[in-house]
Amino acid sequence: MGAEMKGLQQFIADLRNVESKEEQDKRINSEIVNIQKQFAQNKLTGYQRKKYVSKLIYIYLTSSCNINAYNVSLGQGQITQLISSKVYTEKFIGYLAVALLMNNVNDSDMLTTLVQSLKKDLSTADEESNLLALQCIATLGNTIWSELLIEEVFQVLRSPTASPLLKKRSALAFFKLVRANPDSLRRHRSWIPRILALCDDQNFGVVLSILPVVELIAVEIDFESAKDLIPTLAKKLSQLITDKESIPQDYYFGGVPCPWLIVKLAKLLTVLMPDSKSLNIDLNSLRTLRECVSITISDIGSRASSDSSVKNVYNAVLFAIINLATHLDPSPEALSSSVDAITRLLDSHEMNTKYLALDSLIKLSSEHSTLHTSQKHLLKILHLLNEQDVSISRKALDLVYVLADVGSSGYIVSELLKIMKSADPVLRSEIAIKVSVLSEKFATDPQWFVNTNLQLIDMAGPQLNDSIWQRVTQIVVNNELLQEFTCKTVFQYIMKSNFAEAIVKIAAYVLGEFGDKIIDEYPLGKQFDILSKLYFYVANDTRQMLLTTLMKLLKFDLENKKLKSKLIKLLRLEVNSINSELQQRSLEYLNMIQRLNTSQGQMFYRFVFDEVPVFNTKQNPLLLRLGKTNPSAKRELVKSTDDLARKIQQNGKDTILEDDEYSDEVDTTDPFKENSTTTSTPMTSAPTSSRGPPPPVPTQNRGLEGPLTPNWEVGFYRLFEFNQGVFFENSLIKILARITPHDSQKELIFLQLTFQNKSPQPLTSFITTATNYRTIKPNVVINLVDLPSTDIPINGRATSTIEALLRGPLTISDIPNLRIQFSSGGAFNNVRLKLPIFLTKFITPTALQFPQFLQHWKQIDVLGANGEAVENIQVRTPVDYTWLVRFLGKLGLALIEQNATSFLFGGGILHTSTVGKLGTLLKVKYVDEYNLEFRFRTTKDGVAQLLMEYVANYFKRH
Repeated sequence: MGAEMKGLQQFIADLRNVESKEEQDKRINSEIVNIQKQFAQNKLTGYQRKKYVSKLIYIYLTSSCNINAYNVSLGQGQITQLISSKVYTEKFIGYLAVALLMNNVNDSDMLTTLVQSLKKDLSTADEESNLLALQCIATLGNTIWSELLIEEVFQVLRSPTASPLLKKRSALAFFKLVRANPDSLRRHRSWIPRILALCDDQNFGVVLSILPVVELIAVEIDFESAKDLIPTLAKKLSQLITDKESIPQDYYFGGVPCPWLIVKLAKLLTVLMPDSKSLNIDLNSLRTLRECVSITISDIGSRASSDSSVKNVYNAVLFAIINLATHLDPSPEALSSSVDAITRLLDSHEMNTKYLALDSLIKLSSEHSTLHTSQKHLLKILHLLNEQDVSISRKALDLVYVLADVGSSGYIVSELLKIMKSADPVLRSEIAIKVSVLSEKFATDPQWFVNTNLQLIDMAGPQLNDSIWQRVTQIVVNNELLQEFTCKTVFQYIMKSNFAEAIVKIAAYVLGEFGDKIIDEYPLGKQFDILSKLYFYVANDTRQMLLTTLMKLLKFDLENKKLKSKLIKLLRLEVNSINSELQQRSLEYLNMIQRLNTSQGQMFYRFVFDEVPVFNTKQNPLLLRLGKTNPSAKRELVKSTDDLARKIQQNGKDTILEDDEYSDEVDTTDPFKENSTTTSTPMTSAPTSSRGPPPPVPTQNRGLEGPLTPNWEVGFYRLFEFNQGVFFENSLIKILARITPHDSQKELIFLQLTFQNKSPQPLTSFITTATNYRTIKPNVVINLVDLPSTDIPINGRATSTIEALLRGPLTISDIPNLRIQFSSGGAFNNVRLKLPIFLTKFITPTALQFPQFLQHWKQIDVLGANGEAVENIQVRTPVDYTWLVRFLGKLGLALIEQNATSFLFGGGILHTSTVGKLGTLLKVKYVDEYNLEFRFRTTKDGVAQLLMEYVANYFKRH
């Protein structure tokens, strides 16, 4: 074919002889111009047409120059004429050009012409034309082609006179069309028996080609009909494995007849027999398949080859047959031989072979509990955890996890803990999770469980979920025999220099509850000193726990003045903490200590810090197994607490329970509750309803917050529109603000404040505090990261940084205040402002196409009225369409491109830490320059109304 086209050969030679890419591009471009000129004249012979199209194909395949749509469209007529030619070489080039240059045929005229040519070539008696047409369909077939051509392809497939080659090519083309559009075969169910009958064809190539179609029928169209093929497929597989002498030598590769047909047959049989427990096939077929499995494992499993391609064939056949064996419910003996054969492959030097062997063992052990878990196999598998290839190590870890049972779990966990010390960081985290689950799943010895988890937390504390340490405390609380042991053990861990913070949390919990049980070895003073020293090295949530623990230690000896003095000193330090939770706890705890000089105060103290009750074991099998507490002792505990509660209630109306500083709002969240997702820190052991009413909790700064400073709204709403600018200004001070979102944590923003001294005197005693701030389940969490200087000289500046974490949607009234106190010229000044923490600052833009926007808009409509908020807004100053586009971006929304000029559409995601990501859509109708209609829709009820409140308030002051 190439010898006939001398022009093509010369063109290729010219390109190979040029010395630079620039010269090559110049030669290609000149040739493309020549081709365009020749195509435009439309007076080409078949030879010339074939030559020029071949040049386009060569340019497309070998150069960086693009064959643009113009060149293709100009040559469409030429390509169509080549397809219609009776000369094979011209027809071949035509179909090749369609496959390469026109693989997305969208032009309806061209598609019609192409389909007509394909139908004509499929119906002709010329086999070469049939094959070219089928090859084109198998390459480019799609849903449209399936509707137009499937009947013609089926006629070739079912033809009794078609050659094996034609049947194979038509089977592949048919598969492409049915996979693109399964409905095309559902409408012709009468074809299915004829297709399935091809599985019994004498030609192995035809059977191999039709099997993907049969699998698709079984999975998506008609499983029952396909299931009837099991005897036929079993017979065919038996012929390849047990009757090798009847297979011609041409079909052999590496001494295995038709290896890829064996793999395909085994795979299809596993699809047709999905559940070995409810296997419903005839006994003869079952016997045949079991014989195939046995022979293959003993034959292929013992073979070896230095040729990598032959070795891949052996492995593919072996793994496919073993996978089939798991669906046949084989005998323990057959399963054992399968495991031995696969385990030998773990010694291979090829990573792919090891990976596949491990994967097969995982499938086998998941299906059958009879898999041998001998030390020999475990040692080999555990050794693979040290492989440099992390994918092999992960698979080995998964297999070890599956193999673990009651008898081997202890050995496996101990080995995993040893390996964990030197493991890859990625694998280290996964080992930690597996050890945690195994210890919880198979533990029967409570002391072993606690020891194992303490070792695990000590080695991988930051990589573990909080539920691990929480579960340890649950077991200890519920098992009295563990309490003294755990207190002593955990004390050893916290005295280490490189302690894990989760260990400190366990220590805080168990020492606070049971520290009195080890005072002979570790006196209360030593426990207090160690924990108070750790206090300054841990995070705020752990500090909250430690404060409660130190209060509980004092409960064991209320007359210990030295302990009480140390505790008061620590609490006074935290009264000025920037963390509102620590500040509130310190104030409450100091108040309780100050009342210890009365009998009522002591009773209340013991009541609040009483020992926690046992955790519920009804739905927790681990607690049922390991939490063997003494029921009578716990009954005495509850009884004594009830008596204490009654005494407090009977002591009159002037007791501390009725102090006016206390409110009825109580956070009763139990961080250890079964299936609870909270990560809150355990507070005091406030009694449950069965043990009397819980004590009220004091609110923070109740009634102390004054009104906001006049004109606070000007800067507040300026920052609603902009992310930086003047926040507040008077004759003494100017405050600039900059709002910056976190790079990756979108529910977190940073507010940087710059305070500029405008007065003729230095500003002294400069203090900023967050007030009017909810501490019990707040919607926004405030953290003063950097505090400003306490003294600001004349014309000087000081900066402060505030973190704001959005937990859930918040109203304007939920936004905390900022109180600024300073002295200037002897006069004390107070400035109270509302922090510019708007809900819109946590929205990130989401680019959508307009049809997608409409689809999401309609989906949100099912939420009803609570998912949408609408308001007509009249503006004070005229706005134009361009200003509205900019305003949309300032709300954090992406502009949705569309043609209308009187509407704007925006989309974004509102990020929160507890509620999650909330889809946010906006539609703005531009009535005129003074009238706008805003319509918000969100994926959570009530949020649209909150967003509308922000926007409406902004325009009222704009």
